[in-house]
Amino acid sequence: MSKSTLETLIIEKFNSHGFIGDSINDIGDNISKKQLINAKEIFNSITICDPAIGSGHYLVSILNTMLLYKAKLGLFDNIDENQLSIVDDMLVINNIDDYNNSMIDKTVHKIYKELYESKQLIIENSLFGVDINPKSVYISRLRLWIELLKHTYFITKKELVLLPNIDINIRQGNSLLSKYLLNEDFNSLFKVDIFTNYKDLVKEYKNPKNNRIEIQDRIDDVKYKFDDDYENKNKFEWRYEFPEILDNNGKFIGFDLIIGNPPYIRQELIKELKPLLEENYEVYKSTSDLYTYFYELSFNLLKNDGIIALLSSNKFCRADYGYSLRKFLKDKTKIISIVDFEKQKQFKEATTDILIFITQKKTQKDNDFSVLDHQLNQKYTMKQDELNYSHYSFSNSENQTLINKINGLGTPLKDWNVKIKRGILTGLNEAFIINQQEKDTLISQDGKNKEVIVPILKGADVKKYKINFNNEYLLNIHNNPSIDIEEYQKIKNHLNQFEQKLQTRSDKGSTIYNLRDCKFISYFKQEKIIWQELTDKSNFTLDTNGYYTLAGTFIMTGTNLKYILSILNSKLIEWYFHSMANSSGTGTMQWKKTFVERLPIVKIDKKEQNKIISLVDLILSQNSDHNYSGLKQQIDEKVYQMYNLTSEEIELIENWYKDKFLKKKILNKVPKQGKLL
Repeated sequence: MSKSTLETLIIEKFNSHGFIGDSINDIGDNISKKQLINAKEIFNSITICDPAIGSGHYLVSILNTMLLYKAKLGLFDNIDENQLSIVDDMLVINNIDDYNNSMIDKTVHKIYKELYESKQLIIENSLFGVDINPKSVYISRLRLWIELLKHTYFITKKELVLLPNIDINIRQGNSLLSKYLLNEDFNSLFKVDIFTNYKDLVKEYKNPKNNRIEIQDRIDDVKYKFDDDYENKNKFEWRYEFPEILDNNGKFIGFDLIIGNPPYIRQELIKELKPLLEENYEVYKSTSDLYTYFYELSFNLLKNDGIIALLSSNKFCRADYGYSLRKFLKDKTKIISIVDFEKQKQFKEATTDILIFITQKKTQKDNDFSVLDHQLNQKYTMKQDELNYSHYSFSNSENQTLINKINGLGTPLKDWNVKIKRGILTGLNEAFIINQQEKDTLISQDGKNKEVIVPILKGADVKKYKINFNNEYLLNIHNNPSIDIEEYQKIKNHLNQFEQKLQTRSDKGSTIYNLRDCKFISYFKQEKIIWQELTDKSNFTLDTNGYYTLAGTFIMTGTNLKYILSILNSKLIEWYFHSMANSSGTGTMQWKKTFVERLPIVKIDKKEQNKIISLVDLILSQNSDHNYSGLKQQIDEKVYQMYNLTSEEIELIENWYKDKFLKKKILNKVPKQGKLL
């Protein structure tokens, strides 16, 4: 991410200053000796920030990559581009012996000296970072200091150059929140002499010969004139904390590049921040996870034409909470490239899919951007205009054309006469879910108990067109209207075994024995479609027996259920769903209401509906999957016809389905990894 993004930035930066070229090498070849000073000034003016720096990985990677590109541009005096390379984000000097003393080899000494000075210049003037965690700040400073230390050089036979104070550009604070707006008018505070003094003090701080503590105190005195609350780590004042990105009048200029991996913190854990986030971010949504706000923050921190490169969860591309962010990015930025890691775990502990999103602070009509499907190792181009506010679907032009065709012919499921609800949350399944033997015992003890014992299904019990009832039952002590547990003493005795856990569970009703309110409890007794939430394929079935279902499933009541069922279980819809829904991060898709209700169901007349419904009836009457595979194929063929698919489009879906099945077979043969310790 660092290498490709920085390359794009440097090419844009130099092109805008008249150094034209399609690659860094092209630009370097065209820089004359007379232009060297100007070219160096352009390179040295680049500013890069990571607003959630973590361990400092990206800034270290950027540092070494900048040195490599500086060599490729021919901006070193003593280093040729062939002498430097990057291996695992580390800078390598090729074909020289270890440097022990300046007297051994003057050439090596010059290389080390120039590398050291270039690193120092980049760290002091180009690299910036913020993190709310003081340990992260410390580690990041240390890593940059070590990078500088690697190329320290001798100034005499026995004396090494003094290391500068480079910690001032890595700061602690909550980068998402600020007291002052970036365009805040500080004219009354930023008097010319005060501001000049502030910038001079920051420069003095970096000099290792100066008293760092004394200078820091003087810097703090100046900051106090700007803001008497400047030491508050629950905010970060971008407006004045980095004088390097302010102009001579103290106005905020912005960075050239914002890069990073914002923290993935679920929205439930940031409740206290939400009022402040709502006040400061137009992409705010109460259910948005924390990482989403770093996109808008990054945009605001950039100069015009600056670049954002973030590695984040891809959930914003499809989740309801991502609507405002999707609109923001599509309307206000020029997307450069996306690397999609859909259904691939890049980190062992991760339970969400990720992407690399690279975009620019500018707008451009008819913009094309590249998409790399990391799983398939395929790269293709998309038009930004084809992105939909409702969800971002990344696919090649052939797939996108078919998606648009299906959308045009179908009506979203939510606009049919249906209602979709989730399964029941008990808060403590071990207490409220009983087996056949426990059910029989409770009923034998008191026949009245039968009134509140109902058959229950878990997600794994629901298959395509089938229900595998596992003889499990729910103690349906619901809360709305409330059931009095005192009327069912034997059930109360059973639940009392779990009294402490019942007390502390979050999902409960008016007493510890009651389930939480469920306004749609009556829906479970109706004819309905049931499906499994986390599965790698469409698993929809019809229930006419009044099964209740647990969380991990969804139910749908309404009209035309058998017809809708045939469409939902088709290969066409399964292919379509994989293009627009989120993966769970564990190899399955999330068949949630928010995605399923968007599925485009084609409307046909009743006569044609009855033809496909007759096939559904035949399947539902079969006992074995082997007995109805041919019937499913007939339904798939009819669905292709209903959506007017061409032979090429049918082949596209069929080939995808075969590839998916083959990959599953291969993965099933791979030994499963042990648990993380």
